[in-house]
Amino acid sequence: MTRTPPNIVSFAAAAPRRPDTAMAEAAALAPPGEHAEAMVFGLAPDALTIIQVAVAIEPDPGTALAWFRRVCIEELGGFTAEQLVLRGQSGRVMAFLTAILRGERG
Repeated sequence: MTRTPPNIVSFAAAAPRRPDTAMAEAAALAPPGEHAEAMVFGLAPDALTIIQVAVAIEPDPGTALAWFRRVCIEELGGFTAEQLVLRGQSGRVMAFLTAILRGERG
């Protein structure tokens, strides 16, 4: 069965999780200063952290990675999360994901 890539609506409609829990889980997966996982996957440390937070919203890592690489985020200028990270704008993506986790997006 083929899965369609997620879109902004599916991320926004995801059941919110407590932001402190999601961030703690992400930090546990990649503690500050420990970026070996990022290098294994050929990702910048910021990219790995963003993907880990995305997994808190969409539990399937493959779907979260597809979102990171392929889904244009309209409210962030139509760029993908990956494009924004490469442009040094990881903070904007994290703010977007945190708003979803807090239930601030409908």
